[in-house]
Amino acid sequence: MEDSPIDASITGRVPAEIDSQIPIVINEELRPVVREALNEDTLSSIKKLINLSPAAIAALETQLASVDEKISQAAAKTILQYTVGHPALVSKEEESGPGKLTINFALPRPEFESKEATTEITVLAEDAIDDGTDTRPCDTCEKEYADKDFIAGSDRCINCFNADQTKAQAILERAT
Repeated sequence: MEDSPIDASITGRVPAEIDSQIPIVINEELRPVVREALNEDTLSSIKKLINLSPAAIAALETQLASVDEKISQAAAKTILQYTVGHPALVSKEEESGPGKLTINFALPRPEFESKEATTEITVLAEDAIDDGTDTRPCDTCEKEYADKDFIAGSDRCINCFNADQTKAQAILERAT
């Protein structure tokens, strides 16, 4: 039995509407339960805890000034845990995301920094380039190219190399 276009339209919208309505329904259903639980005993207990705050802070100050290292470190940890490190006190703007990743291409390799090594590499690259009569396949696109159309010392043609570089740069730009 096939669904009519109207049935398909309704079933397509149902999951989205359910997801948006769940928090509203839960909030409405729990409101009377929370209201009943907040009786005079609960409110007086909350007031007592609030009134104990100055005494707790004074005790932490005493512990922080203690000569015993363990006690002063525990007090410092407690203070930092409930003030600076508390998630309710850190706003979204203050949170730091992952660090920025920077990748540099075409940097000289350490083993090729000396003048002799660079000269040797240049000579190898010049030796690899001949009159263009010899051809070989590219390791990426598998097309035949003259030796002069390859990156020196590589089995990849210049076209594929440039395409790979463009793809890598696009990926890096999307990541930042």
